[in-house]
Amino acid sequence: MLLGLQSLYPFNVTDCLMHRNKSTHLLLLLLAIITSVSMAAPQKVYVYKDKNGNTVFSDQPLPGAKEVKVNSKTLTMPSTDTAILDQLQATDEIKQIEYQLNINQPEEQATIRDNGGVVNVSGQVNPALKFGQKVQLKLDGQIVQKPHSNVIFVLRDINRGEHSIVLELLNAKGKVIASSKPRTFYVFRASLLHNKG
Repeated sequence: MLLGLQSLYPFNVTDCLMHRNKSTHLLLLLLAIITSVSMAAPQKVYVYKDKNGNTVFSDQPLPGAKEVKVNSKTLTMPSTDTAILDQLQATDEIKQIEYQLNINQPEEQATIRDNGGVVNVSGQVNPALKFGQKVQLKLDGQIVQKPHSNVIFVLRDINRGEHSIVLELLNAKGKVIASSKPRTFYVFRASLLHNKG
């Protein structure tokens, strides 16, 4: 029996019994014996103490050895019905939260007077952002910055004239799940042509 265990497991059974960490190796040995007994035909297992006081398991009934009762019944786990997980996912999709995005600044039809073309954009998300959600800003239909985890953007060097902005809320996968209404504003920048004298 011990020779069969040594072929199944990569450690030397007799060396394990002499190692300092006897309880760990003893547990491994017991596990190996129980596993091999359950895979093979039912056999008797005996336990005894050697001359150094180490516990030894064997398939031989040596003097002073006691028989160990081993349950050779195969354990099987009942199958689990996972249909409830599909129902929960469907319920989550039905209960999707309706987010509202609003642009607070600049105001509708506002004229921004800045020679550097700097425009501060701020907004509000209701209910508040959840972990993994981000907000992106589109200027004249184009994404202008990487998505943020807040609703404050600073645009620089925006050309003079009429512009439109939209805030979009992205879920953790980057999908747009809500958008603000478009906001129109105007940028006024002084012309260098008018300053020449």
